[in-house]
Amino acid sequence: MKAYVAGCVVEKDGKYLMVKEKKRDCYGQYNLPSGAVEEGESITDAAIREVLEETGYEVELLGALPIQTIYRDNQTIVKFMFQAKIVGGSQNNLDSAESMGIEWMSKEDLKSLDKDDLRSDASVFMAIKKLKEGKIYPMDLFTECIIHEKGKNSFFGLRK
Repeated sequence: MKAYVAGCVVEKDGKYLMVKEKKRDCYGQYNLPSGAVEEGESITDAAIREVLEETGYEVELLGALPIQTIYRDNQTIVKFMFQAKIVGGSQNNLDSAESMGIEWMSKEDLKSLDKDDLRSDASVFMAIKKLKEGKIYPMDLFTECIIHEKGKNSFFGLRK
């Protein structure tokens, strides 16, 4: 089974926006704000939505980080992470069903956590590492719309 996940790395003053998860299978673990891409939703819209739900913050996507492929429990997870900045909202607006709260954590703070305190420590550290290495790609890698194909006549003028 495949799952598509989208999320963001938000850095401010050398600290990263982390979510304390509330879901049963990862209760109390920290993670970068991210989650499943819903049916009919673009990757970029999913990343923005997940940050808003889990943190209460509205973000602007600045660039794409390298795509991660994670193999876990007979599942392939394709994870799209973006560099983002806060443009509005407040942590007071977070969805309490999604997270227990948020914290700004330095890389040293994250390293001091037990491995079990991070939902996916390899994924978190890889995203931060790639961000720090400047492995940030232009947002135009992602189309600005979702094309719903209904038969062979759905060209939307793309053949011009």
